[in-house]
Amino acid sequence: MQDYHFDFENKQYKIEKHVGPIKFGRWKPFKKIEYLSVFKNGKGFYEVNLWYNKNKRFNIINFEELDITLETGKTIAKKLNIDLLDAATDPRDSKWVTL
Repeated sequence: MQDYHFDFENKQYKIEKHVGPIKFGRWKPFKKIEYLSVFKNGKGFYEVNLWYNKNKRFNIINFEELDITLETGKTIAKKLNIDLLDAATDPRDSKWVTL
């Protein structure tokens, strides 16, 4: 099992792996947090993804409802002061969301 930890104030993240009661992982820097995106995955869920260091991403959270996913994305984007790309409402016409 693994957990993701974010320290946005210090611009770093940690992927913490668990082997029984033992946990390990190291903090790594975000060179640049780019934006958040919302889209529908192939399993029928909507995802909020954090894009960083040009082409890397973390899946932050998944929902079954588009409205909840967009609101969550907006809240996170506002807190991080970054843009939100809506690729879920119309997958053929992604749009930047005004926060």
